[in-house]
Amino acid sequence: SRWAELHRYVTMSVLPGRWRNEVTPYMAGIMDASFFQSVQTVIICKPPQWGGTEGVLTCIGYAIDRDPGPVLMVYPDELTGRENNQDRIQTMIKSSPRLKGYLTGTDDDTGMLRINLSHMPLYIAWARSASRLGNKPIRYVVFDEIDKYPDVAGKRETDPISLGEKRTTTYKYNRKVWKFSTPTIETGNVWTALTKEAQVIFDYIVTCPFCGHSQKMEFKNLEWAHETEPGPDGKCHSLPPETIEAEKLAWYKCPQCATLWNDYDRDRAVRAGKWCDRKEGIELHEYLRVKKPLKIGFHSSALISPFVSLPECAAASLRAKLSIEKLKDYYNNYRAEPWKLSVISK
Repeated sequence: SRWAELHRYVTMSVLPGRWRNEVTPYMAGIMDASFFQSVQTVIICKPPQWGGTEGVLTCIGYAIDRDPGPVLMVYPDELTGRENNQDRIQTMIKSSPRLKGYLTGTDDDTGMLRINLSHMPLYIAWARSASRLGNKPIRYVVFDEIDKYPDVAGKRETDPISLGEKRTTTYKYNRKVWKFSTPTIETGNVWTALTKEAQVIFDYIVTCPFCGHSQKMEFKNLEWAHETEPGPDGKCHSLPPETIEAEKLAWYKCPQCATLWNDYDRDRAVRAGKWCDRKEGIELHEYLRVKKPLKIGFHSSALISPFVSLPECAAASLRAKLSIEKLKDYYNNYRAEPWKLSVISK
């Protein structure tokens, strides 16, 4: 994370410019943990607009500069891979004076499917192409949006994640694998990896800027404006979600001191936060130092993202009552939890 603030520049963001850890402070912990000696696999279950993609790309930038080795970036489809290569990866390298120095200056330095650096290659692959996933010794593998992957990479091949991981066999003692995605269903790739593969799951614990209480932010603590006059049923109903979102009429209530946070207060609470393991509450770096895990997982909702407002989260929870599609959107894209349809028989 310290390297990022010195040498990383962000272009595909609402906040372009030099990387600042304070914008998405939770990513600093993930980036540092990724290069802890024992860690080989990092699993991130997250909502959209969270900063995960840029954070993992920063890890690749760090690897290019400080700990080089062949890189394989795996995307759900070819178009997404080509676009990310051109818009994100190449831009990351060319915008950083530190990373740009590793380009050789030849015409084929930055192709659409491969980037040739002076000391290492970076390959672009997609989940439906077994040929792009095979026959290369790889040290760093990034699996992007794994819940969008097909079940198999080809008619005669296994799943794309297994194919990609097999490429790291040569580097079995110092490989790094990132798997991240917004979840879909319980049997989806990211939820399965988080709950079955990770030895530990870390939650982000924020600190109330008013009372200092440490807590994991939960949707049950969201509050929003209601009508001032009761309806026919005698209850004061919620304002329409469109009004709540447009006029910013939602807040987060600290369960300890009952202070209502606006987005600015939420961002302060997040900046003062830290990752802790779900079972014992041990802080991330202390846990890594003592337990030395091989595979670790991180899980977070949109509540801690500086790019998603509290009123937007509240509006999504209200819209979830309107249809199954809205409910699915709320669980996947805001709670970062899998969708499960329950049928109750009478």
